[in-house]
Amino acid sequence: MLRIILLFPFSMVYKAITSFRNLLFDLKYFKETPINIQSIGVGNLTVGGTGKTPTVAYLIEKLSDKHLAVLSRGYGRKTSGFVEIKNTSTPKEVGDEPLMLYKKYQNKAKFFVCEKRVLGYRTILEKYPETETLLLDDVFQHRHIKPQKLILLCDYSRPFFEDYLLPSGNLREAKSGAKRASVVLVTKCPNNLSEEHRTHFKTQIDTYTKAQ
Repeated sequence: MLRIILLFPFSMVYKAITSFRNLLFDLKYFKETPINIQSIGVGNLTVGGTGKTPTVAYLIEKLSDKHLAVLSRGYGRKTSGFVEIKNTSTPKEVGDEPLMLYKKYQNKAKFFVCEKRVLGYRTILEKYPETETLLLDDVFQHRHIKPQKLILLCDYSRPFFEDYLLPSGNLREAKSGAKRASVVLVTKCPNNLSEEHRTHFKTQIDTYTKAQ
């Protein structure tokens, strides 16, 4: 709690910056590029693992008959720009998690990394115009591109609605950002989740996803 109190002023500065950026997108001063094929984005409000990679893996399994492409940022890689993942790719070139997904699902989808998602999307369609579906990993704050559906992940053990903005907490942006989600998926739930906890989560999530 002391950490939260001491860092709270910095969180307010961070909130002002991120909220102003989102406002510029909402007012159309910053351009959002819509994706004109079936597309699903996966992301979160919270720094750290919320289950993005397992969620993307699940979607690959369900959509693998749709000429599927998967686009990630490639966190941790030492390269930049657009890179198609191939058998010869290394973690330094494309990042650990995209390469792991490629090795498991290379027969079900094509995999790419690009920090500029609009460039990545356009390059994929130029190289593979037969692409029918695009999955975008870790894209919630990357508002320059607009998937048709956007899944927000919420870790059961550290839900966004009980967290604080960076640096006093782990939120990348204000909780109200959840309203951009098409659906909120609560991950890492215990097997014996009670109806009381289900109701609590639904009520709290609805508070932010329905905020205007």
